[in-house]
Amino acid sequence: MTQQEQKRLLRLAQKKIVVIGISSTRFEQTYKAAFELAIKFTLANLWISVDEDLPEFSKMDDHVQISEPVLIKCANGAITRARYFTVSGEVPSEGWECIDAGFGVGSDKVTHWMPIPALPEGGAQ
Repeated sequence: MTQQEQKRLLRLAQKKIVVIGISSTRFEQTYKAAFELAIKFTLANLWISVDEDLPEFSKMDDHVQISEPVLIKCANGAITRARYFTVSGEVPSEGWECIDAGFGVGSDKVTHWMPIPALPEGGAQ
């Protein structure tokens, strides 16, 4: 969620809360809880089934196509960064290249993927 979207949500929430008469301290607590819930809901709905779609390719040459890094979720619950690739030629293949090899990653079927979220403004703080 961008900072502009956060401000819009805050303005809308303030209008609603003024109508029901909640104190500013209570408003801040309520807003924080609602915002955290919205983030969890948004992240939960960003996962894309590999049966529905695959990442777009960003690098291509005559025989290899590869996506930008994305987050993947495996059937065993492992989550890591990876790139989706296809190779054409004599021995065509396709699959996931794990960037962060973690326990169980690569040994199980990839079920979902999502774009890697952007860092908040100001970078990693």
